[in-house]
Amino acid sequence: MLEEAARNARLNQWLADALEVPVIAGPYEATAQGNALMQLVGLGELYNLEEVRAIARNTPTQVYSARSAGRAAWEEAEQRFSAMTSSRIR
Repeated sequence: MLEEAARNARLNQWLADALEVPVIAGPYEATAQGNALMQLVGLGELYNLEEVRAIARNTPTQVYSARSAGRAAWEEAEQRFSAMTSSRIR
């Protein structure tokens, strides 16, 4: 499921906008890549975690930065939601 989320550009942009933080989408097959790298350690082809990390760092990522226009839409939605829920509580 996480692999699918990493591929979903709209979801990642919405998260960046809503949370006002950069979202870094890593490789789609990160689990398989990590497994393969650890197998190489087990076989003696790689010698330590630093070598594994160096290889993993070279994997392309996509960064989604928060947009001010996107954040405004989330704030409006938050206000509408708060108004809806606070009227039901009373």
